[in-house]
Amino acid sequence: MLARSPTPQNLADATFGAGMIASYLKLTHMLSINPYLGPLQIALGKMIIDIVKWMFLFLLVVFSFGCGMNQLLWYYSDLERQVCYSLPGGLPDFDNEPDSCTTWRRFANLWETSQSLFWASFGLVDLGDFDLKGIGGFTRFAGLLMFGSYSVCNIIVLLNMLISMMSNSYQVISDRSDVEWKFSRSKLWISYFENGSTVPVPFNLIPSPKSILKTLLCR
Repeated sequence: MLARSPTPQNLADATFGAGMIASYLKLTHMLSINPYLGPLQIALGKMIIDIVKWMFLFLLVVFSFGCGMNQLLWYYSDLERQVCYSLPGGLPDFDNEPDSCTTWRRFANLWETSQSLFWASFGLVDLGDFDLKGIGGFTRFAGLLMFGSYSVCNIIVLLNMLISMMSNSYQVISDRSDVEWKFSRSKLWISYFENGSTVPVPFNLIPSPKSILKTLLCR
């Protein structure tokens, strides 16, 4: 059974929630005027860039292992789904088969498998999720071997790589925090300046091509 498509109300609620997060995070832009919080705000921006660059490699690893594990376990996940949706009319039996109604989604398709691998980075996937309906001993071992290899690549290698990249970015900003902070503060001030005259005082009294063009456009 597939999930229903989101309604316009659901999309509106999700967009509004994302807008609220972005609007409050916008306040971090004002931290650049503070000599103590300004360098931290700059370091945070550098770390976000590191996360974006690291995310390409992370998604490649998740996609690769997701394809392999989905190919291995989708059939047994489908057996679990049939056990769950065994009531008349194809309704899920959450009262009698709560485990099947939960575990069948882990490796049902590539999208669900990739999600399971993502949340596994935070320890939210249990080894008991591999005890699927009708699965054989060797197949279960192969699935656990793939999952263990993914955990080694992700947790031991990739996450430590990300921590190293973020530490390096913070160290670079910390070594020249005063210069970086003053430069960021100047950028913030300049963003609030209006476009001034083309030439300095008192030569701005003489009409310039820019002032003539601006006057014609206003009219």
